[in-house]
This record gives sequence, structure tokens and C-alpha cells, in this order.
Amino acid sequence: MTEIKFKITRYSVVLAREMKYPNRVTVRAQITCIGAKRDTMRIFFLHPRSRKPRNTYDSKSKTATMYIEADHYERFIDLLRNERPVYAYIDLVNPDRCRIYTGTEPVGEGEEP
Repeated sequence: MTEIKFKITRYSVVLAREMKYPNRVTVRAQITCIGAKRDTMRIFFLHPRSRKPRNTYDSKSKTATMYIEADHYERFIDLLRNERPVYAYIDLVNPDRCRIYTGTEPVGEGEEP
């Protein structure tokens, strides 16, 4: 198996001015996306002065970790709040290709006024 895909069924958000982690990463926000079978994708939104590590996947905990610049936070949270269904994709060969995405939607669905 070289990839994992799962439907995101729940998510949580942590916001702060600055959160420091043991791997010398400083973040401003974290979104944790969880699937029905406990597959997890953690998305860390980096403080501008933080180093940017490579994305990772831990098969034991079934957790992918993505590191993204903080200015992308609004796009990710908007997708999770306003779209359905939303999926996670984890590339086990190259975790830097991890992402979240929507299912197929009708053309012109748009937002409600």
C-alpha cells in the first residue's frame, strides 16, 4: 500500500500566538482531522520564524503530520467548515504530497446568500 485515503468525519482546532513543539517547530494553529477508523491528519500552521520540517506519517498511530505556512490556515478551515464531504490523502512514499480535498460537487453550487 502506497497511499491512504479517508473521509474526514471530525476535526478540532487549536489557536495560539505561539506553540512550541519538541521538534523545534513553532506553530500558530493546529487542525486535527479524524476519520471513522481513527486515521488522523494533523496540520500544523507554522509561525513565520519556524523551521519547516518534512511531512511525516506514523503507521503505528495512523497519523500523518503536515507542516504548512500560517497564511494558509483560512483556506483549510474554510474547506472543513463549508464543504462536504472532505477527504484526506496520505502518500506513504512521499508524505510531502499529503492533502485534504473535497468530493465532487455540482457546477455552480456556490454559497447561500
